[in-house]
Amino acid sequence: MEIIGRRKLDKFAQRHSTARSALQRWYALMEEGTFESFVDLRETFPQADPVPIQAGEKTTLTVFNIGRNVRLIAFVEYEEQAVSIRRVLTHDEYDRGKWKR
Repeated sequence: MEIIGRRKLDKFAQRHSTARSALQRWYALMEEGTFESFVDLRETFPQADPVPIQAGEKTTLTVFNIGRNVRLIAFVEYEEQAVSIRRVLTHDEYDRGKWKR
């Protein structure tokens, strides 16, 4: 898959160095992977969850719980084989919910 937004991973890793290896692993698995659907994605990332952008919307973001206190929010385009990283947050930042706005 093509990954858009690598800089967001790097910036997060600069602030949270203990997350660097988990971010690198996620990146490598996504880059090497070919995912035809969310079901395919869950085989590699069982902790991934679909989250509608707004209630009732068909557009869905994927939230990856990638370890080391990290939640990665991305938009996955299965037909295009591309993933756009929207946010990389700690669990506390994610739980506050500001990313939904």
